[in-house]
Amino acid sequence: DGCVAHDSRVHITKNVIVGADGTGIFLEDGTETGPVANNYIIGTGGGSRGGDDGRFSIQKGKDMAHGGFGIWCRGELAPVLNNHCEGHFGVAPYAFFVHPNFVSGKIVKDVPGTNVALVGKTISEIAIELEGGLKLQSYGGFIGNSAVA
Repeated sequence: DGCVAHDSRVHITKNVIVGADGTGIFLEDGTETGPVANNYIIGTGGGSRGGDDGRFSIQKGKDMAHGGFGIWCRGELAPVLNNHCEGHFGVAPYAFFVHPNFVSGKIVKDVPGTNVALVGKTISEIAIELEGGLKLQSYGGFIGNSAVA
């Protein structure tokens, strides 16, 4: 992988990543809150080309993003803004994938800059439950990103 954030608040901004074998930028734990913005990722076909679904039950959500992605996010708390992925990726330029068995008990850390409404809470506690059990997440998001093959 090119840049990997683990359970933290990190700003991944203004990077050029070329030919990462796996994923260019990987937000691994689902509790990352810092922005991923204005990055340029060039895919050269790296990765196993296997989809995350194939490892879903065997790995219980622990081993993901190996297939080849520009940006892969396990959680929805980090804003992913104005990035550009270009070239060939084993699976896709962008991916968002949450396995509930992996993220249900993860707690957002108290680090400078993290929204105080998130600190000390689990992903489940942050989400707003709607009618029918659907959960809505109002933090983070994918905005203004582009991709070219």
